[in-house]
Amino acid sequence: RRTLAAPILPTPTAAPGEPAPPAVSSPADPFEDEVVGPSTVTNIAAHPRFQPGASGHVIDRAALAALESLDMTGEFVTEVIGEYLGDARQLLDVLRRAVEDGDLKAFLDTVHALRSSSANVGAQHLHQICAELAGTTRPRLDQMGRTFLEQIERELERYTRAIGRYLVAVDRNRTR
Repeated sequence: RRTLAAPILPTPTAAPGEPAPPAVSSPADPFEDEVVGPSTVTNIAAHPRFQPGASGHVIDRAALAALESLDMTGEFVTEVIGEYLGDARQLLDVLRRAVEDGDLKAFLDTVHALRSSSANVGAQHLHQICAELAGTTRPRLDQMGRTFLEQIERELERYTRAIGRYLVAVDRNRTR
């Protein structure tokens, strides 16, 4: 690593009432040819390792543990998840219409609803996707709406399969 200290040059001063003398310029930066323009920083979420599903964990176990702590009958979690899955499918229908119609308000409102409910049932990647879509603009919806919808559908399907396996395991443990 090369370091070069810039020389400290005296600043000329003017006598009161006289015009200020011209400023003394410092020598040219000896490393100027090595300076690259403004760097382009890519959002870390764009890296494949940080894409939804990259970690393999579809379910947030802490969120499910919180639900289980409220389950006095052994059926509460199953009921809540069943309701969520039904509601999520209806929300997908609303999202589909919003994308087809270019209805930004309906899209954003529905993404918000899906984001909140997904967090409550441990659908962590679906929650993350919806959080990232919260700032969608009309041009972005027009351009990428179908892609967003496909991404949400795929993640809901992944969650549905994973939560099904989870509930079967919980049921087996409960009956032992």
